[in-house]
Amino acid sequence: MSTLTGLNLELSGRIISYAAYILAAMGLFRITVLLFKERGIALLAVLFMLTNRQLAVRSVDCLKETLLIACVIWGNYFILEGIWALARKWPYYLAGVSLLLAGALFRSTSLIFLCAWLVMWVFRKREGWQVRAVLFTVPFVLALAAWKLVPDLPIFGKGSYHLGFLFSSTSGIRDALGTGMKVIGSFFSTANVVVILFGLYGLYRLRKSPYAAHVLLTLAMTLLIIVFWRYQSKRYLLAPIVWMYPLCAYFVAEALRSARASLKAFGSFAIVVCLAFWVHLALTPPDPDKLARKESGEWILSRLGPDQEILSNRDVLVFYAQGKPLPLSSFDEESSRSLVLAIDVLHEDGKALEAKMLSLGRKPDRRFRTISVYLPHAMSTGMPVQ
Repeated sequence: MSTLTGLNLELSGRIISYAAYILAAMGLFRITVLLFKERGIALLAVLFMLTNRQLAVRSVDCLKETLLIACVIWGNYFILEGIWALARKWPYYLAGVSLLLAGALFRSTSLIFLCAWLVMWVFRKREGWQVRAVLFTVPFVLALAAWKLVPDLPIFGKGSYHLGFLFSSTSGIRDALGTGMKVIGSFFSTANVVVILFGLYGLYRLRKSPYAAHVLLTLAMTLLIIVFWRYQSKRYLLAPIVWMYPLCAYFVAEALRSARASLKAFGSFAIVVCLAFWVHLALTPPDPDKLARKESGEWILSRLGPDQEILSNRDVLVFYAQGKPLPLSSFDEESSRSLVLAIDVLHEDGKALEAKMLSLGRKPDRRFRTISVYLPHAMSTGMPVQ
């Protein structure tokens, strides 16, 4: 994007992010119309997506969330089209699987959706299910064998493909149950409690449909993996939550049409809550901690120029300083005199390093909220500027 437009990397990343956000909303509209045959319900599903605070915040930042969700939504759309097509199903399946595999380039979450479809394929009928089950398990066995035999492969060190987390993070049933409760709490807070209650009711009502069955499998697999992984970032829940929104929208619409005043009021409340979230999000100022990372990087750039080696635990700060990142683990007394240090004390390693600098008699040259910046010793004033 930067090469095509001539824009800087940050703005190019933002353009990709919010363009994918729009594509995901379009895909969600198409899926809901395909499932429930009503444009009004589809508009409700899109409203739920657009007012999801976690997703909206990430749609204007240089993050992969919206691009991942666009691949997941459109991949699932084509697979559903294939399920209901009367002839020539394979082009739809090929398109759907290709998009889900493309999503896996951003995060392994996309593979959960593909696995859920494959589980449904394995058990779609009794005849031959054992053969299909073997075919389904072969890729997992090969992946585990590769991880055991060649654990240093680059892919196993990449975020959600770090299989070691799945086998070493939990320390017993009590630990898993505690983590499970936290994950469920994160699920409801990320999804909008009122809206998601309609979706859970819908899972029960439509449990025999392919779409509801896939939603249920996806949620169960996602929550189980996160419990064992013990990683609590809400962004990992966004894709399955958005996939559930058509179901939420259908039963909110059903409540609005109900003759019962209580159901009609509850459905109206779900929409009002979404609109309130939207207004609150629009009026919320930018995250001051994120602004501090940008301001500290730009301050370093203004003082020292580009291409400086910077010891930091915030890569985005080094990006704004146009510097060369070095990990905090490479710190020693010599580096503390000759290199730039930019430490975010929100991280434990940052707190420890700031204490070490204080023991060496060094004070920050500038503070930006939680970030302490130390210039090379020859340029340091020793007097922190707040």
